[in-house]
Amino acid sequence: MHWNILDSDPLDWTWALAAGRRARLLPLWCIMLRRAGRLSTLPADVRQSLQHAFYATLTANTLALEEAVHLSVRMEAQGVAVVALKGVALVATVYPSRGMRPLGDIDLWVQSQDAAQAEAVLQASGYVDLPHQRVRSPQRFLAERAFMRRTPPRLQVDLHTAPFARPVLQHPALTAWLWSHTQRASTEYGDLRIFDATAQFVHLCLHATQHDMGRLAPLRLYDLALVMADPQLDWRAVAELAQATHITPALRQAVAATTMVWGAAPPPGLLWPRTSWRERLRCALTASEQRPLRWLVDGLALRAPASTLALWFALLWPAPAYRRWRAIAKSR
Repeated sequence: MHWNILDSDPLDWTWALAAGRRARLLPLWCIMLRRAGRLSTLPADVRQSLQHAFYATLTANTLALEEAVHLSVRMEAQGVAVVALKGVALVATVYPSRGMRPLGDIDLWVQSQDAAQAEAVLQASGYVDLPHQRVRSPQRFLAERAFMRRTPPRLQVDLHTAPFARPVLQHPALTAWLWSHTQRASTEYGDLRIFDATAQFVHLCLHATQHDMGRLAPLRLYDLALVMADPQLDWRAVAELAQATHITPALRQAVAATTMVWGAAPPPGLLWPRTSWRERLRCALTASEQRPLRWLVDGLALRAPASTLALWFALLWPAPAYRRWRAIAKSR
Protein backbone atom coordinates (compact mmCIF):
# COMPACT_ATOMS: atom_id res chain seq x y z
CA MET A 1 0.00 0.00 0.00
CA HIS A 2 1.17 3.51 -0.82
CA TRP A 3 1.00 6.16 1.89
CA ASN A 4 1.55 9.24 -0.28
CA ILE A 5 -1.68 10.67 1.08
CA LEU A 6 0.13 11.24 4.38
CA ASP A 7 2.29 13.84 2.66
CA SER A 8 -0.68 15.88 1.48
CA ASP A 9 -1.09 19.28 3.08
CA PRO A 10 -3.29 19.70 4.98
CA LEU A 11 -4.63 16.25 5.89
CA ASP A 12 -7.83 16.31 7.93
CA TRP A 13 -6.97 13.75 10.58
CA THR A 14 -10.24 14.26 12.44
CA TRP A 15 -12.15 13.13 9.35
CA ALA A 16 -9.65 10.35 8.55
CA LEU A 17 -9.78 8.86 12.05
CA ALA A 18 -13.57 9.03 12.13
CA ALA A 19 -13.81 7.29 8.74
CA GLY A 20 -11.28 4.65 9.78
CA ARG A 21 -13.12 4.03 13.03
CA ARG A 22 -16.43 3.53 11.21
CA ALA A 23 -14.77 1.07 8.82
CA ARG A 24 -12.92 -0.66 11.73
CA LEU A 25 -9.60 -0.05 9.97
CA LEU A 26 -7.61 1.80 12.65
CA PRO A 27 -5.78 -1.29 14.03
CA LEU A 28 -4.89 -2.37 10.50
CA TRP A 29 -3.62 1.11 9.64
CA CYS A 30 -1.51 1.11 12.79
CA ILE A 31 0.40 -2.02 11.79
CA MET A 32 0.68 -1.06 8.13
CA LEU A 33 2.08 2.35 9.00
CA ARG A 34 4.47 0.83 11.51
CA ARG A 35 5.79 -1.61 8.91
CA ALA A 36 6.14 1.20 6.37
CA GLY A 37 8.13 3.26 8.89
CA ARG A 38 5.51 6.02 8.83
CA LEU A 39 3.82 5.63 12.20
CA SER A 40 6.42 7.73 14.03
CA THR A 41 5.95 10.58 11.53
CA LEU A 42 2.30 11.12 12.45
CA PRO A 43 1.07 13.77 14.89
CA ALA A 44 1.30 12.42 18.44
CA ASP A 45 -2.45 12.40 19.05
CA VAL A 46 -3.10 10.53 15.78
CA ARG A 47 -0.38 7.99 16.55
CA GLN A 48 -1.83 7.44 20.02
CA SER A 49 -5.34 6.92 18.59
CA LEU A 50 -4.06 4.27 16.19
CA GLN A 51 -1.99 2.52 18.84
CA HIS A 52 -4.89 2.57 21.30
CA ALA A 53 -7.16 0.98 18.66
CA PHE A 54 -4.59 -1.73 18.01
CA TYR A 55 -3.98 -2.67 21.65
CA ALA A 56 -7.68 -2.52 22.52
CA THR A 57 -8.36 -4.89 19.62
CA LEU A 58 -5.50 -7.15 20.68
CA THR A 59 -6.96 -7.45 24.19
CA ALA A 60 -10.53 -8.03 23.01
CA ASN A 61 -9.47 -10.57 20.38
CA THR A 62 -7.36 -12.52 22.86
CA LEU A 63 -10.41 -12.90 25.11
CA ALA A 64 -12.65 -13.79 22.15
CA LEU A 65 -10.25 -16.40 20.77
CA GLU A 66 -9.84 -18.05 24.16
CA GLU A 67 -13.62 -18.10 24.58
CA ALA A 68 -14.18 -19.53 21.09
CA VAL A 69 -11.83 -22.42 21.84
CA HIS A 70 -13.39 -22.96 25.27
CA LEU A 71 -16.92 -23.12 23.83
CA SER A 72 -15.85 -25.35 20.94
CA VAL A 73 -14.22 -27.81 23.34
CA ARG A 74 -17.33 -27.90 25.53
CA MET A 75 -19.62 -28.44 22.53
CA GLU A 76 -17.45 -31.18 21.07
CA ALA A 77 -17.39 -32.90 24.47
CA GLN A 78 -21.19 -33.12 24.07
CA GLY A 79 -20.83 -34.65 20.62
CA VAL A 80 -21.53 -31.40 18.75
CA ALA A 81 -19.25 -30.72 15.77
CA VAL A 82 -18.59 -26.97 15.49
CA VAL A 83 -16.85 -24.77 12.93
CA ALA A 84 -15.52 -21.30 13.80
CA LEU A 85 -16.49 -18.79 11.10
CA LYS A 86 -15.28 -15.44 9.80
CA GLY A 87 -13.38 -13.10 12.11
CA VAL A 88 -12.35 -15.42 14.92
CA ALA A 89 -11.13 -18.04 12.43
CA LEU A 90 -9.20 -15.43 10.45
CA VAL A 91 -7.59 -13.92 13.55
CA ALA A 92 -6.45 -17.41 14.57
CA THR A 93 -4.90 -18.16 11.18
CA VAL A 94 -4.26 -15.66 8.39
CA TYR A 95 -3.67 -12.41 10.28
CA PRO A 96 0.00 -11.93 11.27
CA SER A 97 -1.04 -9.99 14.37
CA ARG A 98 -4.13 -10.71 16.44
CA GLY A 99 -4.71 -7.01 17.08
CA MET A 100 -5.10 -6.05 13.42
CA ARG A 101 -8.64 -7.27 12.84
CA PRO A 102 -11.51 -6.16 15.13
CA LEU A 103 -14.17 -8.78 15.88
CA GLY A 104 -17.82 -7.98 16.21
CA ASP A 105 -18.72 -11.33 17.75
CA ILE A 106 -17.80 -15.01 17.84
CA ASP A 107 -19.41 -16.95 15.00
CA LEU A 108 -19.87 -20.70 15.47
CA TRP A 109 -21.60 -23.06 13.03
CA VAL A 110 -23.22 -26.32 14.12
CA GLN A 111 -25.50 -28.74 12.30
CA SER A 112 -29.19 -27.90 12.69
CA GLN A 113 -29.87 -31.15 14.56
CA ASP A 114 -27.24 -30.15 17.14
CA ALA A 115 -28.61 -26.66 17.78
CA ALA A 116 -30.41 -27.53 21.02
CA GLN A 117 -27.29 -29.10 22.53
CA ALA A 118 -25.13 -26.18 21.41
CA GLU A 119 -27.58 -23.70 22.96
CA ALA A 120 -27.50 -25.68 26.19
CA VAL A 121 -23.69 -25.39 26.27
CA LEU A 122 -23.94 -21.64 25.77
CA GLN A 123 -26.51 -21.29 28.52
CA ALA A 124 -24.39 -23.36 30.89
CA SER A 125 -21.45 -21.08 30.01
CA GLY A 126 -23.33 -17.96 31.11
CA TYR A 127 -24.97 -16.85 27.84
CA VAL A 128 -28.54 -15.77 27.19
CA ASP A 129 -30.18 -15.19 23.82
CA LEU A 130 -31.67 -11.84 22.88
CA PRO A 131 -35.44 -11.70 23.51
CA HIS A 132 -36.40 -10.19 20.15
CA GLN A 133 -35.26 -13.38 18.40
CA ARG A 134 -38.11 -15.49 19.83
CA VAL A 135 -41.00 -13.11 19.15
CA ARG A 136 -42.83 -12.39 15.91
CA SER A 137 -40.05 -11.04 13.72
CA PRO A 138 -38.24 -11.87 10.47
CA GLN A 139 -35.14 -12.71 12.54
CA ARG A 140 -36.75 -16.04 13.42
CA PHE A 141 -36.28 -17.17 9.83
CA LEU A 142 -32.52 -16.65 9.84
CA ALA A 143 -30.19 -19.57 10.49
CA GLU A 144 -28.48 -17.60 13.22
CA ARG A 145 -29.19 -16.66 16.82
CA ALA A 146 -27.21 -14.23 18.96
CA PHE A 147 -26.27 -14.97 22.58
CA MET A 148 -24.82 -12.47 25.05
CA ARG A 149 -22.64 -13.34 28.00
CA ARG A 150 -24.22 -12.20 31.28
CA THR A 151 -20.94 -11.44 33.04
CA PRO A 152 -17.76 -9.63 31.91
CA PRO A 153 -16.25 -9.81 29.44
CA ARG A 154 -19.49 -9.03 27.59
CA LEU A 155 -18.94 -11.27 24.59
CA GLN A 156 -21.48 -12.09 21.90
CA VAL A 157 -21.74 -15.49 20.23
CA ASP A 158 -23.70 -15.89 17.01
CA LEU A 159 -24.74 -19.52 16.75
CA HIS A 160 -25.32 -20.55 13.14
CA THR A 161 -27.21 -23.61 11.94
CA ALA A 162 -26.15 -22.98 8.32
CA PRO A 163 -23.06 -21.34 6.83
CA PHE A 164 -25.14 -18.29 5.89
CA ALA A 165 -27.93 -16.77 7.92
CA ARG A 166 -30.21 -15.78 5.05
CA PRO A 167 -32.53 -18.38 3.47
CA VAL A 168 -31.60 -17.29 -0.05
CA LEU A 169 -28.06 -18.63 0.46
CA GLN A 170 -28.99 -21.92 2.10
CA HIS A 171 -28.07 -24.16 -0.83
CA PRO A 172 -27.82 -27.84 0.26
CA ALA A 173 -24.94 -28.69 -2.09
CA LEU A 174 -23.00 -25.57 -1.07
CA THR A 175 -23.60 -26.26 2.62
CA ALA A 176 -22.41 -29.86 2.28
CA TRP A 177 -19.33 -28.76 0.33
CA LEU A 178 -18.36 -26.16 2.93
CA TRP A 179 -18.85 -28.61 5.82
CA SER A 180 -16.59 -31.12 4.09
CA HIS A 181 -13.81 -28.56 3.59
CA THR A 182 -12.74 -27.98 7.19
CA GLN A 183 -9.50 -28.49 9.07
CA ARG A 184 -8.07 -28.08 12.57
CA ALA A 185 -6.13 -24.92 13.45
CA SER A 186 -3.91 -24.82 16.53
CA THR A 187 -3.93 -21.90 18.96
CA GLU A 188 -2.30 -21.48 22.34
CA TYR A 189 -5.70 -22.20 23.90
CA GLY A 190 -6.44 -25.35 21.93
CA ASP A 191 -7.68 -26.32 18.48
CA LEU A 192 -10.43 -24.72 16.43
CA ARG A 193 -12.16 -26.33 13.46
CA ILE A 194 -12.17 -23.84 10.59
CA PHE A 195 -12.59 -23.82 6.80
CA ASP A 196 -9.63 -24.68 4.63
CA ALA A 197 -8.36 -21.88 2.36
CA THR A 198 -10.65 -22.77 -0.56
CA ALA A 199 -13.82 -22.92 1.54
CA GLN A 200 -12.77 -19.80 3.46
CA PHE A 201 -12.51 -17.92 0.18
CA VAL A 202 -15.97 -19.02 -1.00
CA HIS A 203 -17.59 -18.30 2.34
CA LEU A 204 -16.03 -14.84 2.66
CA CYS A 205 -17.01 -13.88 -0.89
CA LEU A 206 -20.65 -14.82 -0.40
CA HIS A 207 -20.83 -13.34 3.08
CA ALA A 208 -19.40 -10.03 1.87
CA THR A 209 -21.68 -9.70 -1.14
CA GLN A 210 -24.87 -10.58 0.74
CA HIS A 211 -24.02 -8.81 4.01
CA ASP A 212 -22.74 -5.48 2.71
CA MET A 213 -25.64 -4.92 0.29
CA GLY A 214 -23.43 -4.07 -2.67
CA ARG A 215 -21.04 -1.82 -0.69
CA LEU A 216 -18.24 -4.26 0.05
CA ALA A 217 -16.51 -3.21 3.28
CA PRO A 218 -12.73 -2.66 3.01
CA LEU A 219 -12.05 -4.82 6.08
CA ARG A 220 -13.94 -7.78 4.61
CA LEU A 221 -12.02 -7.30 1.39
CA TYR A 222 -8.74 -7.33 3.31
CA ASP A 223 -9.83 -10.67 4.81
CA LEU A 224 -10.27 -11.89 1.24
CA ALA A 225 -6.92 -10.46 0.14
CA LEU A 226 -5.13 -12.47 2.83
CA VAL A 227 -6.96 -15.67 1.93
CA MET A 228 -6.33 -15.15 -1.78
CA ALA A 229 -2.60 -15.06 -1.02
CA ASP A 230 -2.74 -18.56 0.49
CA PRO A 231 -1.00 -21.04 -1.87
CA GLN A 232 -3.38 -23.78 -0.65
CA LEU A 233 -6.36 -22.05 -2.26
CA ASP A 234 -7.59 -24.35 -5.04
CA TRP A 235 -8.92 -22.01 -7.72
CA ARG A 236 -10.00 -24.89 -9.94
CA ALA A 237 -12.20 -26.25 -7.15
CA VAL A 238 -13.65 -22.77 -6.69
CA ALA A 239 -14.59 -22.57 -10.37
CA GLU A 240 -16.15 -26.05 -10.31
CA LEU A 241 -18.22 -25.23 -7.23
CA ALA A 242 -19.28 -21.89 -8.69
CA GLN A 243 -20.59 -23.61 -11.80
CA ALA A 244 -22.42 -26.29 -9.83
CA THR A 245 -24.09 -23.90 -7.37
CA HIS A 246 -24.55 -20.84 -9.63
CA ILE A 247 -22.60 -18.42 -7.42
CA THR A 248 -20.12 -17.17 -10.03
CA PRO A 249 -21.44 -13.55 -10.14
CA ALA A 250 -21.01 -13.11 -6.38
CA LEU A 251 -17.49 -14.56 -6.41
CA ARG A 252 -16.43 -12.39 -9.35
CA GLN A 253 -17.87 -9.28 -7.72
CA ALA A 254 -15.98 -9.90 -4.47
CA VAL A 255 -12.71 -10.70 -6.26
CA ALA A 256 -12.94 -7.62 -8.48
CA ALA A 257 -13.53 -5.39 -5.44
CA THR A 258 -10.62 -6.99 -3.56
CA THR A 259 -8.31 -6.41 -6.53
CA MET A 260 -9.40 -2.79 -6.82
CA VAL A 261 -9.07 -1.95 -3.11
CA TRP A 262 -6.12 -4.08 -1.99
CA GLY A 263 -4.40 -5.18 -5.19
CA ALA A 264 -4.89 -8.91 -4.60
CA ALA A 265 -5.70 -10.73 -7.83
CA PRO A 266 -6.59 -14.28 -8.88
CA PRO A 267 -4.10 -16.33 -10.93
CA PRO A 268 -3.52 -15.07 -14.47
CA GLY A 269 -5.67 -16.89 -16.96
CA LEU A 270 -8.33 -17.98 -14.47
CA LEU A 271 -11.48 -18.82 -16.42
CA TRP A 272 -14.70 -18.22 -14.54
CA PRO A 273 -17.73 -20.25 -15.60
CA ARG A 274 -20.13 -18.51 -17.96
CA THR A 275 -23.15 -17.06 -16.21
CA SER A 276 -26.76 -16.68 -17.27
CA TRP A 277 -28.87 -13.57 -16.83
CA ARG A 278 -30.85 -15.45 -14.14
CA GLU A 279 -27.70 -15.98 -12.08
CA ARG A 280 -26.71 -12.33 -12.42
CA LEU A 281 -30.20 -11.19 -11.49
CA ARG A 282 -30.29 -13.49 -8.46
CA CYS A 283 -26.96 -12.12 -7.28
CA ALA A 284 -28.15 -8.53 -7.71
CA LEU A 285 -31.39 -9.17 -5.84
CA THR A 286 -29.57 -10.98 -3.02
CA ALA A 287 -27.21 -8.03 -2.58
CA SER A 288 -29.90 -5.35 -2.89
CA GLU A 289 -29.59 -2.32 -0.64
CA GLN A 290 -33.37 -2.25 -0.21
CA ARG A 291 -34.27 -4.14 2.96
CA PRO A 292 -37.86 -5.00 1.89
CA LEU A 293 -36.55 -6.43 -1.38
CA ARG A 294 -34.00 -8.53 0.49
CA TRP A 295 -36.70 -10.00 2.74
CA LEU A 296 -38.90 -10.57 -0.32
CA VAL A 297 -36.12 -12.64 -1.91
CA ASP A 298 -35.51 -14.53 1.34
CA GLY A 299 -39.21 -15.26 1.69
CA LEU A 300 -39.37 -16.80 -1.77
CA ALA A 301 -36.28 -18.87 -0.96
CA LEU A 302 -38.15 -20.58 1.89
CA ARG A 303 -40.21 -22.39 -0.76
CA ALA A 304 -42.94 -23.49 1.68
CA PRO A 305 -45.83 -21.02 1.14
CA ALA A 306 -46.74 -21.01 4.83
CA SER A 307 -43.20 -20.06 5.84
CA THR A 308 -43.02 -17.40 3.13
CA LEU A 309 -46.24 -15.76 4.31
CA ALA A 310 -45.18 -16.02 7.94
CA LEU A 311 -41.91 -14.23 7.18
CA TRP A 312 -43.58 -11.42 5.27
CA PHE A 313 -46.27 -11.05 7.94
CA ALA A 314 -43.56 -10.80 10.62
CA LEU A 315 -41.80 -8.14 8.55
CA LEU A 316 -44.96 -6.05 8.10
CA TRP A 317 -46.28 -6.50 11.64
CA PRO A 318 -43.38 -7.36 13.98
CA ALA A 319 -43.69 -7.64 17.73
CA PRO A 320 -42.95 -4.53 19.84
CA ALA A 321 -39.76 -6.13 21.22
CA TYR A 322 -38.41 -6.49 17.70
CA ARG A 323 -39.33 -2.92 16.79
CA ARG A 324 -37.49 -1.66 19.87
CA TRP A 325 -34.42 -3.70 18.92
CA ARG A 326 -34.51 -2.31 15.37
CA ALA A 327 -34.66 1.23 16.71
CA ILE A 328 -31.61 0.61 18.91
CA ALA A 329 -29.73 -1.00 16.03
CA LYS A 330 -30.46 1.95 13.74
CA SER A 331 -29.35 4.47 16.37
CA ARG A 332 -25.95 2.77 16.50
